[in-house]
Amino acid sequence: MKLTKLMIAVGIFVMMFTLVSAAIAGHGRHGEGGPPGERMKAILEGLDLSESQKAKVDVILERHRGAQKALRESLGHKREALHNMIHAAEFNENAVRSAFQQVSSIEEELMVSRAKFFAELRAVLTPEQMGYVKGKLDAMRDFHDRKGPQGNPKNKRFAE
Repeated sequence: MKLTKLMIAVGIFVMMFTLVSAAIAGHGRHGEGGPPGERMKAILEGLDLSESQKAKVDVILERHRGAQKALRESLGHKREALHNMIHAAEFNENAVRSAFQQVSSIEEELMVSRAKFFAELRAVLTPEQMGYVKGKLDAMRDFHDRKGPQGNPKNKRFAE
């Protein structure tokens, strides 16, 4: 009986530790813990990288940091323009379509840039290290998916 209670207490502790760890790992959407490049750098620092790997990873991060930042800034401006067209006093279908295509084009470039980044990273890291990175990124995504608009009871738009 005492052993069962102890096992339950240990199980609860492990679950709480796991949830807190996932929250900490996932705490970092843009505006909550720094820009995406800094979050990735923090994940990579959790690896036991050799000096050669560290040097290569730093080069990869630096190469992609500038391009990603410029694309994200441009995306923000284009999304704002699209939002303004959607809520304009007069509806202009061609303008909305054009603005959406511009947003979509930048999002496409961001995804291709991200894929290139991970392809370069995969060439430097071991499969185990890539598994660690993927696990951290999945935990961040899962955490933020639960915390998103659908999971937020204060967001009336998505209620019910």
